[in-house]
Amino acid sequence: MIDPPPFPGCVAFDGAVIADGPPTGVTSAFLATLRAYAGRARRVLLLVPSRALGAARASVGSALADLLVPSDDLTLLGRAVRLPRALRRLGVDVWHSPVAALPPRAHCPMVATVHDVPWLVPALRTEVGSRLRHRVALRIAASAAAALVTPSQRSADDIVRALGRAPRAPVHVVPHGLPLPSSPAPLADLRGPLVAFGDARPRKNLARLRAAHAQATGVCADLPPLRIVGPGLDWVDDDAKVALLRTATALVAPSLHEGFGLPVLEAFGHGVPVACSRTGALAELAGDAACTFDPESVDDLAGAIVRVATDIGLRERLRHRGRVRAAALTPDRTATAWLRLHHSLTEVRR
Repeated sequence: MIDPPPFPGCVAFDGAVIADGPPTGVTSAFLATLRAYAGRARRVLLLVPSRALGAARASVGSALADLLVPSDDLTLLGRAVRLPRALRRLGVDVWHSPVAALPPRAHCPMVATVHDVPWLVPALRTEVGSRLRHRVALRIAASAAAALVTPSQRSADDIVRALGRAPRAPVHVVPHGLPLPSSPAPLADLRGPLVAFGDARPRKNLARLRAAHAQATGVCADLPPLRIVGPGLDWVDDDAKVALLRTATALVAPSLHEGFGLPVLEAFGHGVPVACSRTGALAELAGDAACTFDPESVDDLAGAIVRVATDIGLRERLRHRGRVRAAALTPDRTATAWLRLHHSLTEVRR
């Protein structure tokens, strides 16, 4: 498919997520895609909270530093009242938010990203992402946006369920993308711990993971140890994370719910065998490139851990399929989808 031409106007992105601390997960994927998008429009801006301008420069690197615009309009009240005036003053033609946080109206088309809808899962209704303000933000975005973006078909279906109807704005499934490592980790190096990335939220299903690993160790005495890495548990920087992945026996992703599953995609790129939940967006992302299990069954999870750690033939197949999957999900692919969307929104207005 031929790439669309550069966007002739100004596209501005909401960079408030950068103020939340060191970029992780979807923030890292957003910045990687923004680097691939830069230069595809006549003018690209990244608005960031003024208080976090220094941290933003450190996070985005030299490739995006010239795009930064400090703003005091990215608070809850600022988005509703001041941000629309700022967008007009800056000459913005499309406003693109990597989260579902939009002003109720603006002079230009707006894009909101809805990563997931966790409150549809009963066990996750107490999670931070399930609070009332997140539910209200989804409804405002569904009403105000010219288009909604979501990374999986599962999340697209969940948006309709959460709203009780199809949103006014079309929903575009645009998977996240990550840079593909130049080569996979050698299989002989993958002898380290079984690795899981996550935090203490219920969705990460860590209690069952620990129980399953203990059970699997009873079956396979030389099973590698389990290492869970994430905020509030065992934090490592990006370089250490890559080094850990490229020596891991396997990545295990036991989540009860995800909007996409970036750790799985990252492991695919490095040629690391993956065992993951066979439900929801993780199954959609993994396809036949992972050893899957029922995340609510400790027995099934333990069996998958043993298989992915010990079956040499399975490990080789998963490594190959994972690299193929990762090669199809890159920042350049996602940036091209953004560009097509931005063109379509402004063509409607002409």
